[in-house]
Amino acid sequence: WGIIYRDVVTLTNNGTRDRTFSLTLNNSSGSGSPIAYKDVAGVWQQVLVRATPVTYYTVTVPAGTTQTVEGTFTLGCPGVGTLRHAVVVTN
Repeated sequence: WGIIYRDVVTLTNNGTRDRTFSLTLNNSSGSGSPIAYKDVAGVWQQVLVRATPVTYYTVTVPAGTTQTVEGTFTLGCPGVGTLRHAVVVTN
């Protein structure tokens, strides 16, 4: 069994150049939480989330625009439920 997470995030780029954002996860205990997600090509990926952040969704937002995106992943069980969700500007 597992839990499906849907992180719905609204991103606004007030700048003059395109910006790339990543949705990341990490596990503060570092013990490993198994997740599955679809990559940009639509292929399922499986990874253990530990203390180092894992990127599971990336999007480029053009300058002067706002986009709402949904990053979806499945947390396999048993798994540690102390996941830290973050949005990171990568450029």
